[in-house]
Amino acid sequence: MRFHSEHLSPRASASRAVFPLVLMIGIVTRCALGAPAMTGHASPPPPPSHTTASSNVASRSNAASTSHAASTVHAGTASAAPYRSLEVRVRTRDGFTLAGTLTLPRAVRRPPVVLVISGASVQDRDASSPHGPYRPFRQIADTLSRNGISVLRLDDRGAGKSTGRIDTLNTAERANDSRDAIEFLRARPDLDASRIALLGHSEGALIATMIAASDTSIRGLILMASTCATGRTIVEWQRTLSVQGAPATRGLQRRILREAMDEWDRRVQTDRWAAFFDTYSPDTTASKVKTPVLILQGDADTEVPTSEADALAGKFREAGNHSVTVRHLARLDHAFLDVGNFPDGVAANDHAFLLGSALLGAIAAWAVPRLH
Repeated sequence: MRFHSEHLSPRASASRAVFPLVLMIGIVTRCALGAPAMTGHASPPPPPSHTTASSNVASRSNAASTSHAASTVHAGTASAAPYRSLEVRVRTRDGFTLAGTLTLPRAVRRPPVVLVISGASVQDRDASSPHGPYRPFRQIADTLSRNGISVLRLDDRGAGKSTGRIDTLNTAERANDSRDAIEFLRARPDLDASRIALLGHSEGALIATMIAASDTSIRGLILMASTCATGRTIVEWQRTLSVQGAPATRGLQRRILREAMDEWDRRVQTDRWAAFFDTYSPDTTASKVKTPVLILQGDADTEVPTSEADALAGKFREAGNHSVTVRHLARLDHAFLDVGNFPDGVAANDHAFLLGSALLGAIAAWAVPRLH
């Protein structure tokens, strides 16, 4: 499995004046729990059972707007959502079809748009998981579209209604699917082609950065659990973290780690994705990006070192990009779920699988003023 537990956390196995900056992030619970996505006729959903808190000074600088967003929950029926959901198809340059959902705010003429980009494993447009009602991209689309920003989310090749296979592509090749999606958005007269931003999670964040490095028209990047070091460095960190938790002597732990890295080296010889990831340096790509960037990192992530967020921000800034914001989010893992809701590795309830208001508020608070 690429990036190892990218489908979810290991513990989850069990606008304009019309849209002021009173960020609408509460009407997502029922959708996330599996009700008809954004088009049903359900009664008002309850608010999420948990919220998360920011953990450092950089996060606290936005605490006022995030806290206000969390407390100003705009309840309403799903049918009253201030946007439409359209089923769309994107044709790739090599002849495959990517199916997806485009949300269009009803009260905004030619709105800005965010393209969301998934991580390394095969995922549908919601980045959903078979282990529980985890649909983060659906929640993010709902939040942004309630704040006047259109969102396109797509089934990966081989997932949902999309054709092709993702496992034949490395990260750089996968980026072309996102580039084709951007051209699809630019061709739509109901969207503002000059205000396109990218949101990527994990490998999707690497792809978003690659695209922005060569496409200066991209208006912003939202990078969730991205990396700065080479793939090999990240893999060795993951293996080391795993070995340190093993009930073994230090000598045995070192041997286990060597064997694990030997196994990775063998994979690099036969797997095109692994070969690219092993040596790819995100920091070099970051030095070419001049668009505003938001970096989001969970402080309980066991797939990406939390220090990567600040290291990556440093690379953007060293190259002259001074519009870089970092948010460290306490208790959130690689899936951006609150680890406190998974006692002993088991979800306490279905609400444990929902993104919290700290994350959704941070995304909306950053995106709205930059895209409107």
